Amino acid sequence: MTIDLISNSNIDKQCEIHLNTKKAEEIITDMAGEVTEKELNTEALEDLRSRRQAQKDKLLDELKDLDMEKVFGKCIGCHACSKVCPACYCHLCFFDSPSSEHRALDYERELSKNGGMRVPLDTIFYHMVRLFHVSLSCVGCGQCNDVCPVNIPLGTVALKTSGAVQEAFDYVAGKSIEEELPITIFRPEEFAGVE
Repeated sequence: MTIDLISNSNIDKQCEIHLNTKKAEEIITDMAGEVTEKELNTEALEDLRSRRQAQKDKLLDELKDLDMEKVFGKCIGCHACSKVCPACYCHLCFFDSPSSEHRALDYERELSKNGGMRVPLDTIFYHMVRLFHVSLSCVGCGQCNDVCPVNIPLGTVALKTSGAVQEAFDYVAGKSIEEELPITIFRPEEFAGVE
């Protein structure tokens, strides 16, 4: 049985909150509204889940043969994706620090070595590091997609990467605040076949 808190303040903006724990019930004690008991509509939730999974499968299918250079080649190095990302956890991003700035000598060396260069430098490296940092904690909010000025499908790439990494560690991002990120702890039984 679930409890609904139905706000009567504006009938057009009715809000139902389904509570499943004692702590949740404590939170609503001072809230305005009517408390009623009724069953959660699991059929509607399953329909929503299946539609979301179909959309996710479609997005991932579009990136089946991921060519990093092609996908990230349009990057202009603005780093807006990391600024908006709720899973990005570095207080000072290496890529925003003075140690990542390139000197004229770096450009000169790159030009003489390869006969040409990508400007800005290190965009693919930046995205690989970013994917490594957020792959365990990405919840697929899509904010990185929203802010990318050159429309790189960053959220889809993160979804593909994080899905594989989270599956490997049997971890679900955001499920429990008490559960530590697998990358921060060592469990001897993990990846027993890898030596």
